[in-house]
Amino acid sequence: MPEMKEYFPRVERFLYSIPRWKVRAKTLQLQVNELPAITQQLKLVPAFGGGGISDSTGSTAERRIAAAIELATIQRNLQVADEVLTGLTDEQRELIDLKYTKRLTNTAIWTCLSISRSEFYRKRDLLVENVYELLGGEFSAILYPEQYKEASA
Repeated sequence: MPEMKEYFPRVERFLYSIPRWKVRAKTLQLQVNELPAITQQLKLVPAFGGGGISDSTGSTAERRIAAAIELATIQRNLQVADEVLTGLTDEQRELIDLKYTKRLTNTAIWTCLSISRSEFYRKRDLLVENVYELLGGEFSAILYPEQYKEASA
């Protein structure tokens, strides 16, 4: 069996993350939308023990900012994923749906598609390679975020 390319697990992690990002984006959006209403209802109250005033809105504001940043990152990733999907064939999108969204086993996929085991692995390898190239290859900020964190630090 040929040696797996180093980017293979990174691309598969990206593809497996897409359904989770979609759900997380929805829940974060709900939280970000609800936090202003919650914050308006909070009041400064005396802290226990110290007799001072506790800012209960400060931590809420921090959570809102963190949620908004996470939401923006996930939305960017989903936009990239949508663009990548448009660059693939219908057959490749179907393979993504079966393997990475529905998470069927490899055996179930090649049975469902009526293809041989070797044909399945050939198609999957080609799919992963195409996604890698569409994401920008070795210069992809999504696949190699550590390169960009070091550069911005």
